[in-house]
Amino acid sequence: STMTTSCPLLQMMSSGTICLLVACTFCLRPPYQSKTMNVLLRTPWVLQVIGFSIGGAAVAYDDPGSPSALPALSLYLLSALALAAAFLEAFAFASASAEAEAKAKASRKAAARARAERR
Repeated sequence: STMTTSCPLLQMMSSGTICLLVACTFCLRPPYQSKTMNVLLRTPWVLQVIGFSIGGAAVAYDDPGSPSALPALSLYLLSALALAAAFLEAFAFASASAEAEAKAKASRKAAARARAERR
């Protein structure tokens, strides 16, 4: 209400700080066992931090005499980098997890065969 209309910088920075705290919490204490799910849960919070930070910078350095595309370009670039990193991390974890599961399954089968042969 009054806070958003009288001081948008304060609103953006407080929202960005809350999002940053949530993103850090999800990084330090992941809520799921699946690493891919944790990445997918953390990514929107990181994107919100980027958006609020760029918005805050745009408001703080507002110069009506010279309109600049720098805040928009920064937002698009940082968001694209964050999405690319999350995409790579999610699929890297998924493939590494699948490989580890296949190796574990093969070693369990080999151990079961060895026990069966000993009997």
